[in-house]
Amino acid sequence: MIRRVHFAPSTHGPVVPAQIRSGEQFGAEVAMGSAMVSMRVWRLSPFAIDVEVPAAVPLVGKAAPDATPESMADADDARSRIFMLCVGGQLVATSRAIFHPDGAKLEHERYVPSPPGFPTNDELVEASRVATHPDFRRSDLLFMLLKHMLLVNLQAGRRWTVGSATEKLVPLYKRIGAHFPGVTFELATLNNEKHHLFMLDLPALLRGRGVSPLVWNYFFEDPFDFARIAGVNDLSAADRLRMRCRRLLRPLVMYLRKRRSKASPSSRPFVSHYAVFAQYNSQCFGPAAAACSHT
Repeated sequence: MIRRVHFAPSTHGPVVPAQIRSGEQFGAEVAMGSAMVSMRVWRLSPFAIDVEVPAAVPLVGKAAPDATPESMADADDARSRIFMLCVGGQLVATSRAIFHPDGAKLEHERYVPSPPGFPTNDELVEASRVATHPDFRRSDLLFMLLKHMLLVNLQAGRRWTVGSATEKLVPLYKRIGAHFPGVTFELATLNNEKHHLFMLDLPALLRGRGVSPLVWNYFFEDPFDFARIAGVNDLSAADRLRMRCRRLLRPLVMYLRKRRSKASPSSRPFVSHYAVFAQYNSQCFGPAAAACSHT
């Protein structure tokens, strides 16, 4: 099982409020012990299409068999923040967080209208192109990736993460408190597979609302540290009491996790150390190895 990450303070995170609010984000590294998710902004990288997209396309198993980097790319790439998680020099997971300007259509809105009461663009970040390597899909990889996306979204002052999930992933998103308003559509860029629109209230998730205590403890190793790094400083006394009570179940969660690890051995590679690598200025994206490098 992949070692769970622990968030530690970083001086490299987004710190300019105007940039954060506008979505004009820059690369930021979040150190977590021996693990790091490499986060990039495509608008800063002239090599993005040549380097990062080709590495991500093979991870998207639901893409059309003849998918190419060019066919997977779209206009949203220019206003997205790309997440790439590497293990031993290999890209094993990726996703993007889209910061839509006012008036821009979200991905699902190109197929179906948003439901009544849907958040405005300045209240949300759209998650898309979530993909994981097949050898790691029974690990903690997806939770790890989602947790980093939530951190960035909260740092940007956005309450909602919205996105779409295939039928088989709906239960997983529901486990972490996602709400499905009943909107479905077929995504042309992903082999016309049926997708379900979801909405995730990030402040509610962090505070343990709408999610089981066991899943909440599994998702957040230290919710108070996570809140501090995310810039969440409005936890009420009731919030803190609820979170501390839920933390009492942490030993049980760790025990169940250890049992699951022993009872469900798999052939996937065992990961004991993550590649830690990040280069964020636009001159550092040339070599293909720059997408995932082992240190």
